[in-house]
Amino acid sequence: YQRRVHGGILSSPSAVNLDQPSGIYVSPQLVWISDSNHDRVISLDTTLNKVSPFIGYDQGNLIDVQSTSAKLNRPKEIYYGMGYFWVSDFNNDRVLRMQYPRGASILGDPHFMAFSGGEYTITGSIGVIYNLLSTREVNWNAEFISRRGNPVRGTYIGVCGMRAYNHSILMDPRRHTIMVDENIVTGIEYLDSNNHYWAQVHGNVILLHIPCFDISLVRAVKRTIIRGASGSIHKRYYHFNAIIRPTRPKEHSIICQSHGLLGQTLMLSQSVNPTGKQGEGVIQGNIRDYETENLFDCTNIYCVNN
Repeated sequence: YQRRVHGGILSSPSAVNLDQPSGIYVSPQLVWISDSNHDRVISLDTTLNKVSPFIGYDQGNLIDVQSTSAKLNRPKEIYYGMGYFWVSDFNNDRVLRMQYPRGASILGDPHFMAFSGGEYTITGSIGVIYNLLSTREVNWNAEFISRRGNPVRGTYIGVCGMRAYNHSILMDPRRHTIMVDENIVTGIEYLDSNNHYWAQVHGNVILLHIPCFDISLVRAVKRTIIRGASGSIHKRYYHFNAIIRPTRPKEHSIICQSHGLLGQTLMLSQSVNPTGKQGEGVIQGNIRDYETENLFDCTNIYCVNN
């Protein structure tokens, strides 16, 4: 074998002990392991060498504290197929079927790809901060920017702020660093005492492993030429493209219920069908309802933690 999972997972810092692992399912990036005697299923990201709780128990606590159906008792075989994740919950005499949400993204100027499928656009206003995702434990806000101050050319995701586990995380596409509680981070910073959640800078990518989601913010650049009487000026405008992957199944994610311009599509069961260019037909209310006062707090009417 090249690497093993027992007593320590692949490499520090994602240490985990297994007790009678009884099932495994492998996808191109994730490996799910049925940790039977710990009454849980964990997921392993083979690219980042990171482990996350999936369903069941973690550190002696039920992952979804309000969902009694997440209480596994000696889970065995696991499988993913037909759009669902299946777990043989052996001592409970049942097979659980859970819908594993697809990923979402925010690309370009900006095009939102919904968790439920489908695409919609939101132009927004230049320099205004909007809430993209809000859960009980996380707020993710972003300032909308544009090239040459012209929203007709589209707006982009600029500086982002996030509140997670009482930490303030500032992410600026113009820099190769992040700031956690005003401290510059060039590597990895843990957000909880068990080192389960973290923020990391990896080249041009910021990786965020937070409750319910893995988020990748990819630095991108738009080049433009400003022509004037004295000549032409070449300018660069940096922004983020975002890829978001849920880490919990819908049926066991009460704590993951989300809102925000993107987050609310996690709770939808069908592909979105927009009727306008500002998210009409997809988002509740209108885009102005998602404006928030600063990069870290969610202050609009749809914030989950209000």
